[in-house]
Amino acid sequence: SRVARLRSSKPSRARAERRARSSHTGCPDGASAACLAVTHDYPSGRIYHLDDGPPHSWLDMGLTVAEACGVHARPLRIPFFIFRLLAACGGLYRLLTGRPVMLDSDKLKEIRQPFWVAGHARITAELGWQPAFSFEQGARVTAEWYRQAGWL
Repeated sequence: SRVARLRSSKPSRARAERRARSSHTGCPDGASAACLAVTHDYPSGRIYHLDDGPPHSWLDMGLTVAEACGVHARPLRIPFFIFRLLAACGGLYRLLTGRPVMLDSDKLKEIRQPFWVAGHARITAELGWQPAFSFEQGARVTAEWYRQAGWL
């Protein structure tokens, strides 16, 4: 039937999550954008989105961070019900202790969104800002800072 064909052509959640993308900006780029925004004579209240260029997949980001940390990473496929269970445990822990947790059902909903992307076209056109650091450079600088601080 036509409905069955439409359903079968819909991308699965797993395929959508593999295509998921996220934009990022490092602290130095964020600071330079903030400085431009407060020093330029432009209408107040403007909202500028920042990114370091094309969006990244979660897999690519994980592999990049692992490489920056000097670790050989092997991606694992973890069934989603495991994350649901962990989120439920986190929520229960938060309710019982009143302490914040890294993962609960609300955070899991955020994580599952397929696209967390932004673009820097407006701030480039209006203020001339361009990202100076890529995600890869930021991962290397951050990993080095962690090493120097004794955290890695």
